Amino acid sequence: MPDFDEFRKEKRGPRERIANRVLLAAFILFLCLPPAGYLLVADQSFSEIENRYLTQFPALRPARLWDGSLALSLESYLADQFPGRSFWVQVKTAADACLGKKDIGGAYIGSDGRLFEKKDLPPPSLFRENITYMLQLAENSGISCTFLPVYSAAALYPEYLPPRAPLLNERLLARELKAALPPAVTVVDPWAELTAARAEDLYFRTDHHWTQTGAYHAFLALAAQKGWTLMDWQPRAPDVPLFFGALYAQAPLPWLRGDRFFLWDDGVAADVEIRFADTGETASSPYIYDNLSKKDLYTVFLGGNHSETVIRTAAGAGRRLLILKDSFAHALVPFLLPYYDEITMIDLRYFRSPLSERLQDGDFTEICFIYNIAWFAADDNFRRAE
Repeated sequence: MPDFDEFRKEKRGPRERIANRVLLAAFILFLCLPPAGYLLVADQSFSEIENRYLTQFPALRPARLWDGSLALSLESYLADQFPGRSFWVQVKTAADACLGKKDIGGAYIGSDGRLFEKKDLPPPSLFRENITYMLQLAENSGISCTFLPVYSAAALYPEYLPPRAPLLNERLLARELKAALPPAVTVVDPWAELTAARAEDLYFRTDHHWTQTGAYHAFLALAAQKGWTLMDWQPRAPDVPLFFGALYAQAPLPWLRGDRFFLWDDGVAADVEIRFADTGETASSPYIYDNLSKKDLYTVFLGGNHSETVIRTAAGAGRRLLILKDSFAHALVPFLLPYYDEITMIDLRYFRSPLSERLQDGDFTEICFIYNIAWFAADDNFRRAE
């Protein structure tokens, strides 16, 4: 029988041999590039795409070798510092989206270039516990208490959600909350104001927060309930790049466009003194302009998350407000400055002192809860507050 292998070798021409060598060289280069990249490319400390700090090379200690923690740290380091990581993260995210995946990294891929935060149904018992806590706080303090529910973008724009995506009924939660509270706790529901302004950019397309425009329309509901005279607030756009928010960090699709970033002011320089209790830093404006150069532009509003923030103004209104809140409150609080002499913001996720003592020390005239209604229903930090 003829030797076919020998026959093929004889028929293989110079071009085919060159092509095979090129393929072999490319394959070897492909295998060598990542290890070489680790050696030649400097480690990155922060991922702009993912908006998070990356794992650095771990300390080499014998104890960590024996307990297995060193292997885990090295695995995390190699994953975070993989050459071209940002590019490959976007490639994978785009591939998942093109394959029809609508839930990527905890974010729903909606239409019209929108991302939505994925929210699970909160435990009913925890929701009731938090309502009970609010009641007890109002009764023990003996001062006026208000709850302003903040809605998620999915509640205002459900038509942009992907088909069959679970939608938490935040309107139902708000109604249950209002029905469970006595008249001593006033619920100021901004739903009517927000729905009337749906055509405006009330929420960022790539972040879970509302824009300050959305916060302004919620403020209008609170101002109407309080009977306040409105200032001439106007939006202005600082000269900054488009904003890509926290949801974009979870699902960095390359075809998404960012949001224009607006700040609202009344044309008068605010005479305020702000102190951040956890860092000891101070500020003279509710807008931290240095943060305009940061990736997360939402931290421009009162510097992001702090355990306690105290704002003193020259309003001369004779009112001192305590706000228990999540980060949605940050974009709304600047509108409140003309109406209070002092505003104290407390975030129970980070606040570790007894709240009862802070209430006694503060001499507050009002308490206001400003919470995303879904977050409030699922927040277990009220259990720690005293």
